[in-house]
Amino acid sequence: MKRFIITGPSACGKSSTIRVLESKGHEVKYSISRNVIDRIRSEKGEDWHPGISKKSRELMEEELVKAKVKQYNNSNGKGYSIYERGIQDSAAFLKRSNIPISNELDNLFTRYKYDHVFVLEPWNKIFEKDNYRTDNDLETSQEMYESLVEVYTKYGSKVTTIPINTTPEKRAEIIIDIINSELTEMDIYQEQAESCS
Repeated sequence: MKRFIITGPSACGKSSTIRVLESKGHEVKYSISRNVIDRIRSEKGEDWHPGISKKSRELMEEELVKAKVKQYNNSNGKGYSIYERGIQDSAAFLKRSNIPISNELDNLFTRYKYDHVFVLEPWNKIFEKDNYRTDNDLETSQEMYESLVEVYTKYGSKVTTIPINTTPEKRAEIIIDIINSELTEMDIYQEQAESCS
């Protein structure tokens, strides 16, 4: 089972790219971040936001990691899945908020790996704030992008950055070419292993 990630800072075109991939028949897993925020707000009140304090950010990321681990383990095993945001995104958010990563979270970030992570560059043209995002401006969006590349590399995933000067269709094409290449390599390896057994 191979797992691929499409991630990036807020408003970089993740959702539009993953919708193109889904339309072409690929198994995709959409981000669950907003569902987690809504659940916390139902308990804490509608004014709650992950950006109001370090304590709120830490709570948000701990709950997100739990939900994403469950999503990771619930994959159907058809060969591969493409996720919008991954478990280690939380490490990047904690790092950017200057919040130490607990041993428990660090162990989870180390244990749950992805085969290839595609990090989309910030897209200034479509950047806008909403009641869920915590990237307050383009500068913090760029910082988040750099943090994501650093964190996924640190935890052992192969990372490819996807440029902004392309359409969602072109981005999806770049990603599909890389995925197909890696799946072909996996098939060849399995055939060789079977022939040697």
